[in-house]
Amino acid sequence: LGGAQVLGRSGCGVLRPGNRADVAIWDMAGIEAAGSWDPVALLLAGPMRVRDLFVEGAQVVRDGQITTLDLATVVERQNQLARRLMQ
Repeated sequence: LGGAQVLGRSGCGVLRPGNRADVAIWDMAGIEAAGSWDPVALLLAGPMRVRDLFVEGAQVVRDGQITTLDLATVVERQNQLARRLMQ
């Protein structure tokens, strides 16, 4: 049984039109993955960053870059908060 079926959830658990889904894609062809015998462990504990990410059908990461916000603005705000915290 799949997770959605075990939980009695309809509308998810299968990739098809109308269902809710999040899909993450990693590029396993880079040097970061070389020599790995366990790809799941590599994704969980390795230096892998998601290449493309879709949340409920909307692409939020494309080619490793977040598409839904301005990362430079977020980093600057985080730095401001960190400086304020340390004062």
